[in-house]
Amino acid sequence: MTKISENNEQDAVIPLRVVVFTGGRGSSAISNQLVGIAGVKLQYIVNGYDNGMSTGEIRRFLGDSLGPSDFRKNASRLALLLESCSRELVSLLDFRLPEPCGDEQALNYLKSLGTAKGLDDAEFDLAFAESLSALRVETRKSLAAKAKQFISFKNNSTSSFKFSDCSLGNIVFAGCYLQQNKNFNAAVADYCALLGLPQDMILNVTDGKNAFLLAKNTDGEILQGEEDIVDANRRNKIDDIYLLSKAAAVTLGKPKTLKDTTLKLNSKVKECISNADLIVYSPGTQHSSLFPSYMTPGLGECIAANTQALKLLITNIHEDTEIVGAAATDIIRKASYYLQEKNKKSLPEPALITHYIINRPAITGASANYIPAGELEHIEDPRKVRISNFEDGVSGQHDSSKVLLPFIDMARNQKRKSRVSVVCLDTRSTNKIVQTAREMQRVKIGLYPCDVTLVYSSNREIPDKLVADDNLHLHYVSPSADGKSYNQQLLIEALALTPDFVCLFESSGMYFGDDIVALVSNLNQNRVDAVWGSRRLSRSDIRESYRYRYRSHLLKGGISYLGSHLLSLAHLICYGRYISDTLSGLKLVNSVHLEGSVGWIDDSSANQYLLARLMRSDGRLFEVPVDFLPMSPNQVTRTGPLDGLRALGVIFAERFRSIFRSKS
Repeated sequence: MTKISENNEQDAVIPLRVVVFTGGRGSSAISNQLVGIAGVKLQYIVNGYDNGMSTGEIRRFLGDSLGPSDFRKNASRLALLLESCSRELVSLLDFRLPEPCGDEQALNYLKSLGTAKGLDDAEFDLAFAESLSALRVETRKSLAAKAKQFISFKNNSTSSFKFSDCSLGNIVFAGCYLQQNKNFNAAVADYCALLGLPQDMILNVTDGKNAFLLAKNTDGEILQGEEDIVDANRRNKIDDIYLLSKAAAVTLGKPKTLKDTTLKLNSKVKECISNADLIVYSPGTQHSSLFPSYMTPGLGECIAANTQALKLLITNIHEDTEIVGAAATDIIRKASYYLQEKNKKSLPEPALITHYIINRPAITGASANYIPAGELEHIEDPRKVRISNFEDGVSGQHDSSKVLLPFIDMARNQKRKSRVSVVCLDTRSTNKIVQTAREMQRVKIGLYPCDVTLVYSSNREIPDKLVADDNLHLHYVSPSADGKSYNQQLLIEALALTPDFVCLFESSGMYFGDDIVALVSNLNQNRVDAVWGSRRLSRSDIRESYRYRYRSHLLKGGISYLGSHLLSLAHLICYGRYISDTLSGLKLVNSVHLEGSVGWIDDSSANQYLLARLMRSDGRLFEVPVDFLPMSPNQVTRTGPLDGLRALGVIFAERFRSIFRSKS
């Protein structure tokens, strides 16, 4: 016998794989929220096209490397949030060399990494000296080895290097790059390992091939790199962006050179996108940090191929220097444009982005710095759009609890398996119980996001190996002497398994196990209270049933036919809801509606009591057609005229009782 533990694994936090497209700092608020959520495995996808400040100098000096800056910034932020290394190491890597800083002074800084001697000298910055002194010996040795690799490369190079205001982390990254035989993606992994970050937490979007980002303004002006694109003095209105080879970038000015170089998607990015439960397109500098990642060949197709993930595009709150005059809908349009490789691909937008987040400022008449929503009527499907005040105060940053948590919950609900207890009522036959289980397995119960336990009682326990599998378990209820009936014992045991839903299955042989699966397929934990199996929705079956049961008793058949409709009308009168088959022997009910006394389960009007509970709570109830076999009254107990009259009385009595309760 397989029993479900009271501390069922479903009660644990459901792990989620969350992939975030980000630049250097644009997703900082999002990272802070995501890192604190239990069970979330984070992976950040970044590109290396930055060429500003010391990153640009590193790229120029190495000659064939992408830029390390955005990888370094993300690594520092995540290391602090995760506490994966000492704060002193992060502080040291974020340290910038003095300005000005000659070669001799810079080399003294780099050579000191391995020994930590002479740091009390006035030559060294106090913050640098304190951070380095606090590091473990092994960490200093690792830093020194990477710095030595860089120094060796410089000594053998004919090019000069400007150390002034250079980030020490960029130099260390360059050492990683040289240690890894100029394999950029391996350098990213090596640098992240230095900070103790999980493997593949930060990934470069491409296979590491060098490329240079350029943009063209709406007036035709060429912007040479990220530094020009985000220049606050320019207030750019960008028409398009390009990723050029080094040779093409050198020959700028010729229109024919504005042709994207051929890039390849990082295989690890492809893998993490394929396995993602939630994909987040974060806000940030769109044209310099985000759109260039989206236009990677094959990325859009990979995202579209993941049909299970939620895909969330978060538009900016405030205007940035490279989206001057843009609206949120412009960001949406361009994101789709680049994800489709500048419209070279034809991918349905819902396959790329399932939801848009657009901020609406809380303050009426907010400053012009806020990005307007834009022409929302141009968004074809309004179901995808979420418009609200998503700002954290007036910080210009998103309140991630408003933005992310609903989608984290949604993604978890998609992954979470509903626990279902199927109660085999009115039988002790092992043959009927095994037949029910076999029918459920035949129509692939395992394909649905549920964990089913068949609760039964019989003269002997059924061996697990005959029925049970990963998605279907058996739970045997032995007869007890506590005065409770057989059906009551089954229901009590079923509820003790703490299921999300209980399926009440009349197991005489009239109903099919296949239809249990049909009911389960309608489950959605946030919205369903009951799924009701209706024989009347299958008109051919109901006609055949009446022919079989009342072929020699036309009057009884007529009374039965009218009586069943009268019960349905009674629910319509009392609760405003027409239930086509109030006497069904197959229904799936949220367990919250079954709490308390279970004595009603043996009443001939059990369904009416249950429906009254559902209707009083405004329960969301679906009716689905089920098949059934008409059986002789000698084999099963039928609802007679007196039972029908009593059922009518129960419907009206329960309704009046609820009215009086609400008034009191």
